[in-house]
Amino acid sequence: MKALHVVIQAMMIVSAGLARADDYDSAAKAKAQGNYAQALALAQPLAEHGHARAQFLLGTLYAQGRGVRTDPVQAAGWYRKAADQGDVTAQVALAMAYDWGTGVPRDFSQAAVWWRKAALQGNRSAQSALGMAYRQGDGVPVDAVQSVGWFRKAALQGDMVSQTLLGEAYLDGKGVPKDLVQAIVWIRKAASQGEPESQGNLAMLYMMGYGVPKDAGTAALWFRKSAAQGHEPAIAKLSDLYFTGTGVPKDAVAAYALCMRFAEEQHPSPAGAAARGDCERRAQMLTPGQRDAAETLADDIDQRGMEKALDAEHQKVQGQARGAKK
Repeated sequence: MKALHVVIQAMMIVSAGLARADDYDSAAKAKAQGNYAQALALAQPLAEHGHARAQFLLGTLYAQGRGVRTDPVQAAGWYRKAADQGDVTAQVALAMAYDWGTGVPRDFSQAAVWWRKAALQGNRSAQSALGMAYRQGDGVPVDAVQSVGWFRKAALQGDMVSQTLLGEAYLDGKGVPKDLVQAIVWIRKAASQGEPESQGNLAMLYMMGYGVPKDAGTAALWFRKSAAQGHEPAIAKLSDLYFTGTGVPKDAVAAYALCMRFAEEQHPSPAGAAARGDCERRAQMLTPGQRDAAETLADDIDQRGMEKALDAEHQKVQGQARGAKK
């Protein structure tokens, strides 16, 4: 009889666990479908009984004001309960709360504690954040070797920001021996994923022929990809290339439109003032018709995106060139 009693108790425990899992899945589904009141009703009792995923879900409801009034203190409290149980997403959320001072006093040291816990579980965002903490000395001593080590872990998982920073570390020899081959490997990985800073870095390497064949056309392509995402140094460089006809057809209209865009992005910084001076000098070389065309192109870039707008401008320039030859 005693053995039967033990079996029955075990079955009840398993059954209760399965029921909690079903309730959590229902809560998560309700939240995903925008039924926040139901998500709250299902998650609250689970969270109060120590269900880590439900605690994290409840924290997100309070953080986002979904089904309840926004309450960052409550959110951080639920994140902590789940994080203490080892829930990696809650550890990341709690680290972010300390990093920004949302619902808790801002505390880089505590942020680093939780970044580390999540990083040790293999979370690539936490690994990248911990690498940045060691790079900047946020809550931990500045340590280039530790920084690069964590960037590498995240980079190997495909984190493109970490790939960029790892490539730059190899380029500068910070935390690792200077290694141009490895620098290009990681910069290219990040650039291929669409990371704008790495795209600009790769473009500059092609412009200089540093570690890769010197190729202004390939440089222009990467500058354009970077500029299309709003990376300001790439916008400025692409304007210069159109102005001189380096790697792209010479196009004063495109050069001026991009120059104006860069000046607007930099306003009111000293770089913006210098860019406006360059734009004014370039404007003096344009006809009134060209200035109007440049302003139209700048508007087109805002409305359609840089790549589509520049493609249309290239077709226009090529059409004018063909017409001039006839």
